Amino acid sequence: MRSSRGQVLFTSASMVAAINSILGGAGTTLLLTSAGLAGGTAATVAGVLAALACFAAHTAYQTRQFRAVFPDGAGASSAPAGERLQA
Repeated sequence: MRSSRGQVLFTSASMVAAINSILGGAGTTLLLTSAGLAGGTAATVAGVLAALACFAAHTAYQTRQFRAVFPDGAGASSAPAGERLQA
């Protein structure tokens, strides 16, 4: 199986990041609304943008970590675990 850039989205870490991003966006919306800094629509848009920014930051971090472990671009399925650890 070939590795691809999209594989980073199908890990359990990405699942947790998606949930955390949604909670962060909802928190941003609630904070802006309760503080009276933005109305409903503006606060919702800000919350969605905050959630997208959080998820993008996570994806960038996870991609950097994968590249550090697999500098040649090989994915986890391309070599047995023992061979990857010996390199």
